[in-house]
Amino acid sequence: MPKDKKNSVDLIIGLPVYNEIQAIESVLTAIRDALVDVYPNYQILVVDDGSTDGTSEKLESMIDIMDGLLKVIKHPYNLGNGAAVKSCIRHAQGKYIVLMDADMQHDPKDILKLTANLDQYDLVVGSRDFKSKGFWPRRLANLTFDVIASYLTGFKIKDLTSGFRGFRLDVIKGFVHLLPNRFSYPTTSTMAFIKAGYTVKFVPIVAQKRIGKSKLNPIRDGMRFLIIIGKMVILFEPMKVFFPTSICLFILAVVSFVLALLNENRLYIPNSAVFLAVSAIIIFLIGAVAEQVSALRVSLESHKSDL
Repeated sequence: MPKDKKNSVDLIIGLPVYNEIQAIESVLTAIRDALVDVYPNYQILVVDDGSTDGTSEKLESMIDIMDGLLKVIKHPYNLGNGAAVKSCIRHAQGKYIVLMDADMQHDPKDILKLTANLDQYDLVVGSRDFKSKGFWPRRLANLTFDVIASYLTGFKIKDLTSGFRGFRLDVIKGFVHLLPNRFSYPTTSTMAFIKAGYTVKFVPIVAQKRIGKSKLNPIRDGMRFLIIIGKMVILFEPMKVFFPTSICLFILAVVSFVLALLNENRLYIPNSAVFLAVSAIIIFLIGAVAEQVSALRVSLESHKSDL
């Protein structure tokens, strides 16, 4: 891509990078080779999230080698994968952005699978097959997250945590403030797009074994994913959480009352039944208010986007 076209690119390839000295050169050249004959007008935007292993120096040395295709943004220290993703989105100027990992897990040739659908969908996710999702505990965890998220959103989610995804840039910029600073941006963006009524498509891909060491902590980040799923549903459709909780508490209140009635052989309402029943009513009312607040927020955001 000629340097004078950098301000009119249609496609941005965003790479959040932290200590990827072993893979970064291979990733950049593979992206260039995959797109050279298809996208004459694109840019590779790398956000170096405070790397300390020589990645920064390698990126600087590759700017000229990439002949104007590469732009590098540096964080002064490590802010987190999600923070690097947000920097990618904020600095990107174009029509579409594809975000991917810089560790060779994602085949750059699959970028074309995502971009082929971005004219029809707001978000296109590279959905890994079951074997591509790591060792079996991680596969089981990902499957669990997919099932929970599918139930809560009412949409069949095939790969909630895939970091290989393409967006309409004007749409994802409106959700930057929702994205976390660590490793849960795929979960957040998927849930937010679905619940906000944007179109989402999952495209099958095969992920490869990463180069270098994974920075994910299965237990810590797994809990974070579950918390974010709950936050997104409460943010966009709170009654999916509050109503079932209220029903469960009410059923427990009835059970407590029936057991007391059978034991006492007289009309008797135990304190536990009263507490559970009142809790059920309060939680239902909180959910109802949260539902109205959520609807008002979505309406305001839609109004802003129309201005």
